[in-house]
Amino acid sequence: MILYHGSGEEVKHPKIVASNRGLDFGVGFYTTIYKQQAIEWAKRKCNILKRQGLYRLPVVSVYNIDRDALKNIFKIKEFRGASEAWLEFVISNRKSLNMIHFYDIVIGEVADDKVFNLIDAYEAGFMRKEDVLKRIKYKEKNNQVSFHTEQVLKYLKFKEAFYC
Repeated sequence: MILYHGSGEEVKHPKIVASNRGLDFGVGFYTTIYKQQAIEWAKRKCNILKRQGLYRLPVVSVYNIDRDALKNIFKIKEFRGASEAWLEFVISNRKSLNMIHFYDIVIGEVADDKVFNLIDAYEAGFMRKEDVLKRIKYKEKNNQVSFHTEQVLKYLKFKEAFYC
């Protein structure tokens, strides 16, 4: 499987770095199966850095990983679509900077800003969970594959990087 990571620097040796905000699947190293999505992530990251006075070129690092070989070694959680279980998992991870779960890899959709506005409305009691899930199903296709232990990162093999 080919995976992409968008950033402001080439990442030959991925690491799990704590975040300053709660992430969809918790603290981890995030990738995607979609090249264009990684390009957008890289550009967005560089725009954030630019506002902080740091100038970087958007770059996408490309990796290979043998997903089938990992199935018997690591705990992998895969969400198929924006389900109720996915929503609850994202909410619990986004609430805490230090949320710890017991998965080595988590695969599923991204809760982007539009989705998170829906989640906020749900948590505030303005929307029912069913309505949130219904609206989420109509957003554009996306994906994230997150790695949560240093052991599993050893299986992520750097292939190349390109500027965008």
